[in-house]
Amino acid sequence: MGFFDIIQDLRTCEPDVAKAARAQKIIGWFCFLTGAWNFIVLQLMPYERSPFKLPPNFPVLIFVSFSFLGVLFLLSARGILNRVFWGRRLGQATVVILVVAIPLLVEEVFSWSEFPFSSIPSIIFAIFIVLFTGQVVVPAWLGIRYLGRLPVK
Repeated sequence: MGFFDIIQDLRTCEPDVAKAARAQKIIGWFCFLTGAWNFIVLQLMPYERSPFKLPPNFPVLIFVSFSFLGVLFLLSARGILNRVFWGRRLGQATVVILVVAIPLLVEEVFSWSEFPFSSIPSIIFAIFIVLFTGQVVVPAWLGIRYLGRLPVK
């Protein structure tokens, strides 16, 4: 299933509780793995050679942030599977938190960096904003709407 098939499915298909719960579980486990991966890699990375001078607490920050999101996604999956109202709302809120957390964590990295960002043309920055919106924000918005259509008891 391609990217555009997923977008079409989120827009038009009748919501499926089992599919939504499975997607929330997958995203939750992916968040756990992302947090652990970044924690391990940042602990092993030699800071002297890195172009990004990360804050000393960044590995712990990213691990805790993504672990927290993983727990929220897994709780949401359980609530969605049980068809309770809070599961659907928690899923929507967690998607919003994830979409907001990504730029905040990237900004944290860039704020500590010694890279001269003023030398980057504004068109490059605009292209990255458009790509982020198209690949993250639009599917997240459609996913929130999809979760809102799920049946509850």
